[in-house]
Amino acid sequence: MKLFDPKNWAGISYACVFIILSTVVLFLFPLSAELLAFSSDDGLFDLANDETFSDPILVFSTILAVILIAPILFTKLRLPGVIGIIAIGVVIGPSSLNFLEADSTVTMLGQIGLLYIMFIAGLEINLTEFFKHKDRSIIFGAVTFIIPQTLGTALFLWMGFDWFASLLIASMFASHTLVAYPVITKLGLTQNKAVITTVGGTIITDTAALLLLAVIASGYQGDLDLGFWLNMGLMLLLYSFIVIGLVPKISRWFFSNIEDESFEFTFVLLLAFGLSYLARAMGIEPIVGAFFVGLVMNRLIPKSSPLMNRIQFVGNTLFIPFFLLYIGLLVDISVLASSITAWIVMGAMLGTNIITKLIASKFTQRYFKFSSDEGWVMFGLSTTEAAATLAATLVGYGLGIIGDEVLNGVIMMILVTCIMGPIVVERFGKNIAVKEKNSPVKQENKTERILVPLANPEAITELINLATILKKDFEGTLYPLSVVNQAGDVEKQIADAEIILSEATQLAASTNTSAKTITYVDVNIANGISRAITENRITDVVMGWNRKFSTAQKIFGTVLDQLLHQTTQLLIVSNLRAKLSLHKRIVLCIPPGSTTEDGFERAFEKIVLLAEDIGVEILIVSSEHHIKDIQAHLNVSGISQSAKITFDEVSVWEDLILKLQSDNRSDDLIVLMSSRRNTISFVRRFEPMPREIAETFENNSLLVVYPQVSYQITHKDQ
Repeated sequence: MKLFDPKNWAGISYACVFIILSTVVLFLFPLSAELLAFSSDDGLFDLANDETFSDPILVFSTILAVILIAPILFTKLRLPGVIGIIAIGVVIGPSSLNFLEADSTVTMLGQIGLLYIMFIAGLEINLTEFFKHKDRSIIFGAVTFIIPQTLGTALFLWMGFDWFASLLIASMFASHTLVAYPVITKLGLTQNKAVITTVGGTIITDTAALLLLAVIASGYQGDLDLGFWLNMGLMLLLYSFIVIGLVPKISRWFFSNIEDESFEFTFVLLLAFGLSYLARAMGIEPIVGAFFVGLVMNRLIPKSSPLMNRIQFVGNTLFIPFFLLYIGLLVDISVLASSITAWIVMGAMLGTNIITKLIASKFTQRYFKFSSDEGWVMFGLSTTEAAATLAATLVGYGLGIIGDEVLNGVIMMILVTCIMGPIVVERFGKNIAVKEKNSPVKQENKTERILVPLANPEAITELINLATILKKDFEGTLYPLSVVNQAGDVEKQIADAEIILSEATQLAASTNTSAKTITYVDVNIANGISRAITENRITDVVMGWNRKFSTAQKIFGTVLDQLLHQTTQLLIVSNLRAKLSLHKRIVLCIPPGSTTEDGFERAFEKIVLLAEDIGVEILIVSSEHHIKDIQAHLNVSGISQSAKITFDEVSVWEDLILKLQSDNRSDDLIVLMSSRRNTISFVRRFEPMPREIAETFENNSLLVVYPQVSYQITHKDQ
């Protein structure tokens, strides 16, 4: 693979042409405003705007209009919507039309948006994949910081700046901010290995840049002594203890005891911004604090949950656009017209930024064998400057290390990189998204229809949330079902069913999941469910179970036992003792012979999806011989690559209960892979195992999974 593939330069050339034209147009805006400043006797035609909008309602309405119109307009121009907000921010800012200025309110909204970007980046990163390949992030973070920092320092020393200024200016483009991350989210690439590498590298580069900033500031003021290093180390340790040691415990207690989901959202925001402020109070940059909080909360907020959907919605529609607009308002075009030094500084910084970040991205791409498109996405994500760059600029300007020309040159570099980065990410990210969508694993079972029979109102949230997580792709549909017993008061039962189904539909909608409700009337509940499966071409069934046993001969109870005999679809029986996000481990019990079933891999993939979403590892318990079988299947399918999986042996499957008791934790989610009667893997003496586990581990959450089968053999005795 060529390091610089000529076909890739079409998109980059297009981006560069747009940037140049935008800069020229924006440069002409002050002149345009002057030419249009003519007035009549009553002043109705005075188009020069000497005062910014001051009415708070008008200011907020203007901001919302920009957030709405800019992405729509720029998307029509085949440009990322995020750069439209930045560009229009420049147009309506103090240096152009002067409609808005970066006053205290806008600055506050911009800072909130910046912290929100870092918080979401930490929240969405795949921690299992990150820790499994943490060397990628460490290497990329080191390379993408050291190369720009070293070359940048040498360049600005050669240009006549002193050591403090040269180190500070170089640190401004050695770090990077994930301005283009909303594009990644839109393309569905948050779990891509190259994206995870870049996001992980962000915390390394930004932390290094901000620590260097603290050293430069103290050194410039003559305070760089032993006390400075001791204080910095102590504050970092104390903050880490608070965030890593206390926040998970407080969060688990809150999520376990507070049921109202609106309070959950407020609680998460309070943690994100409160601990970001605590970081600032302790001498640590708030963006680092926000990212750490996101990492800590990562395992407590399932990716497919309504809470995550709310966090993403509020961020993508309000907070993050506030930050993008704030960047545009900071740009002062007039300085570029009055000082050649600002142009020189901007050109030097921009050129060094692009060259060094491209070298770092392509080196990492080749070293870890990423695709060319992934290398360009890494470049687009890591070339954008904002957060740490702004912090370094404002601190350096306040101390007198840099002057006005450097300040405005930096702001223009931020503008250009924030325009270029999203263009590159969208251009090459689309190629990755198309390839992933068309991969064999993605193509298999393209559309899923998941039936969720509902009867108990208290189990609605549990079952809908579980079904939403297990939904393999965004084209899947949930089918909440209520079967009314024909023997009772049919009208009253239907009315009660409509209430339950309405709540289920609202829960599904809160996660952007399509849901179609079904109500059947039947003399037999199991028959009604079977009819729904057949008539709606259902692929999976997720059912609740209250752990009550009707007779000693039944596994679950009348309805579930009948359904097992009447269906061949993937069936998951659920009884959760706590919210999914509060579990710390999935203990997956796989009996001998399970891998012989056609539906084994798909059933296993569902468990991996669940583990990914709630951010836990999987401990597989099986016999020694069967573990080798399982590993062989997983190595061929590649399913296990996205989750941390460990194995534990049980000598005889009948001793499974004793094995589980020896290492049981209260926050374990026990998952038992079982089999139907009249199938190849069925063993009669293993059939009561779900009941035995339920009775023995009554405080643990339990899922029993019956893989899909494409047949049912006729003889009953194995």
